[in-house]
Amino acid sequence: MGRRGSLCECHTPGASLFGEGLGIGGYLAAAECAQLPPARHRDERDVVRGWAVGIGQWFFFSAPEPAAAFGRAARMSSECSGYGVYEAARETRFCETHGTDEAVLLVNPQASLLTRGDEHQLALLARFVQGIEQRPASAHWHHPADPSEPTGGGCHATLDNGRPCPKNPRASGLCHIHDPAFRCGAPTLTGGRCTMPTGGGACYHHA
Repeated sequence: MGRRGSLCECHTPGASLFGEGLGIGGYLAAAECAQLPPARHRDERDVVRGWAVGIGQWFFFSAPEPAAAFGRAARMSSECSGYGVYEAARETRFCETHGTDEAVLLVNPQASLLTRGDEHQLALLARFVQGIEQRPASAHWHHPADPSEPTGGGCHATLDNGRPCPKNPRASGLCHIHDPAFRCGAPTLTGGRCTMPTGGGACYHHA
């Protein structure tokens, strides 16, 4: 058994909601959780919110668009007899007893994309295609830029090397890294404001 609070103490190793496999994600367990924990990024505990797709194995995605597309495509395979897409959280903690990181998948089966109707799912698939069209070479999901945002160039900020920032701008003309609205903004000990990019809200130091 691990130290108090380690995941191997809180969850039964190998237990998995709906009997889905854990191997691909390397999860210790996949448990039902009606109240998912908020996102948290600290050395001792990391929690990422997103969506879990169950198709015989659990797969985790940070956004509903790729999760919906992945599940729908998998269902079209002759090897897939059914699938589910649920709001979820991936939690990782370091276990001192075992000397390694342990991860569990927390799944809320009541928050299923498949119960939200065809119109909602089609909207997710449309945004997925838009995101791929805007970033065709990216291996990561990027939410498509709003059509009302400037698209004629990159972010209006200048990098330390004097070159313009190439990232896609938001309505402010600045990307998610340089837009002050998407930085922590918490007061610092020096009397200034924390400038760590967070996408909105406090950073892990000030959460």
